[in-house]
Amino acid sequence: MIQRWKRSVTVAQEHETLAYFEGEWQTETQLFASGHDQAPIHTRGEAIGERLFGGRFLQMLYRGTTAVPAGPGAFDLVEAEGLHTLGFDTYRNLFVGTWIDSLSTSLIHFTGTLCDDGDQQVLNLYGQQDEPMMGIVGRAVKYVYRLRDESRFDFELYDLVGCTDHLLLKMAYTRTPDAP
Repeated sequence: MIQRWKRSVTVAQEHETLAYFEGEWQTETQLFASGHDQAPIHTRGEAIGERLFGGRFLQMLYRGTTAVPAGPGAFDLVEAEGLHTLGFDTYRNLFVGTWIDSLSTSLIHFTGTLCDDGDQQVLNLYGQQDEPMMGIVGRAVKYVYRLRDESRFDFELYDLVGCTDHLLLKMAYTRTPDAP
C-alpha cells in the first residue's frame, strides 16, 4: 500500500513533457465559428508557461483577443485571459488538465495520453464542454496538442458530436525569440 502511494506522488518521465511548454509564446488563432464553409476568424495573443510543484504541473496563462457572439452570424473581438493547467497523474497513468477563462464561469477538465505520430508527439485529451447558446451541457470534445519542434506547437479543439471530429479552433504557438 505504501509503495503505491509513493509511486503516485513521484515525478515521472512523463512530467518532462511539461517542460516543453515552459517559456513565452506568441499565438495565432483561427476560430471556425461559422463553420468550415466560411472564412475563420483570426486573432492573436500570448502565453507564458511555467512548471509548478517540482515539475508536477504546468500552468500556462493566456492573454489575447477572441471572438464572441454578437448576434446571428456576427462576432465581436474582445480581450480575454485564460489559465490552463496540465499535469501527469502517476496513479491514473494519464495526462490531466483544466481550463478557466475570463469569458465564462466554467471549469473544464480533460484527460488523455501522449503518442508518437511520426515526426512529432501528439497529446490527445478528452473532456466535456458546455454550449450555452445551444442549451447543451457536457458536449464531448477533444483537445489536441501537436508538438511540432522545439519552438512551435499547435493546439486544436474538436467537437466530437456526430461521426467525424469537427475542428472548432486552431491555435499556432511560436516560442518568443530570445525568451528563456
